[in-house]
Amino acid sequence: MLRNLGRGFVPSPSRSVWADAGFRAVPEETMNLADRYVRVRAQLIELCAKTDDPLARMATVVAVLHHKLPHFFWTGFYLSKNDGLIVGPYQGPLACAVLPGPAGVCWEAMRRGEPVRVPDVHAFAGHVACDARSKSEIVVPVRDATGRIVGVLDVDSDKPDAFSEVDAQGLEAIVALIHAAQTPDLPDALRRLLARQPLAVLATQGQGQPHASLLGFAASEDLSKLVFATPRATRKFENLTADGRAALLVDDRANRPDDIMVATAATAIGRVEEIGHAEREAATQVYLRRHPHLRSFLDSPDTAVLRMTVERYFVVRRFQEVTEVRPPIRAT
Repeated sequence: MLRNLGRGFVPSPSRSVWADAGFRAVPEETMNLADRYVRVRAQLIELCAKTDDPLARMATVVAVLHHKLPHFFWTGFYLSKNDGLIVGPYQGPLACAVLPGPAGVCWEAMRRGEPVRVPDVHAFAGHVACDARSKSEIVVPVRDATGRIVGVLDVDSDKPDAFSEVDAQGLEAIVALIHAAQTPDLPDALRRLLARQPLAVLATQGQGQPHASLLGFAASEDLSKLVFATPRATRKFENLTADGRAALLVDDRANRPDDIMVATAATAIGRVEEIGHAEREAATQVYLRRHPHLRSFLDSPDTAVLRMTVERYFVVRRFQEVTEVRPPIRAT
């Protein structure tokens, strides 16, 4: 069973949130811009999920960026073709149809493979002037699913020095959506998350204090049971013996700036009990398929093999979208 719990109240990202997400410290006056990029990207994730066609996604990205970012004068893509760059979806004044290279900011970004910011386009050697009103520019490479650079997102402003590092990082996270795989259905996403991540954080409660532990786990076929192991002489085992209620958190963060919007996290809520002798061997086999190197650990008489019977999962995607999923969850 799935139950969408909505977005609830989610405050604007604070300075510490952006630091945790990998963004460098920025002055207070730029925080509104950083906040806007978070919100724009959240909207674009939803819109890009409707199609996997790169051109359609580019057109959508351009439309949203051009109307949401007031310092954007010209916004568009240039795509690599026949040793040149041809204009793709764009909004703003009439664009140069072809950039033959090798001069210009777009080609410089292609060569470097990273964003290029130009505070004054007239001071940039080889600048290609498509509209005399452009005064500053930022160009971000676009990569396909294999990592190959296939074009650029080019943004001009009619104001000098209009673009900052916040723009560079925000636009990098947005162009990554162009060739990203579509978000799978939630039950399938949950199954993949539990299958791919070998470690989880277990939260228990005892003696009036919370306790968290990192441990290996394995899930049953229908995701209704989670198996893990621990030495008996541990705080978590003591807590679980006194109160079997617990939570287990699994996530797929990659420690990148866009984790805050693209990572998936699932919290399993349920009751934990030690597995008796009659069922221990079957549970051990489930666990060892994920953690074969821990055979000697499980064979120790001091190790308890435990099983959480999951009552529900709370799955968080896109930073603030929370959905409740109740097992059993059958494979499709």
